[in-house]
Amino acid sequence: MTADTIETIREAVSRVTGRDFAGIGPQDPLNLDSINRITLIVELEHLFQKALDTDQATPEAFDTLASLGAFVDSQG
Repeated sequence: MTADTIETIREAVSRVTGRDFAGIGPQDPLNLDSINRITLIVELEHLFQKALDTDQATPEAFDTLASLGAFVDSQG
């Protein structure tokens, strides 16, 4: 995954949660609740122009920016 991917995801997480994630590193915990995760899937599908398989969207995929980036990259 690229730095651009991480930055796009960081901005999406900030929009969805209403919290500032500017200073968070790729491996720092995001602590997203289930509503944030669902909303984020829709947002990421729009931003990356691809369908994300919700069966593969485990809670662990939403742990960090890096794990979210890996999840998005794995979705073809």
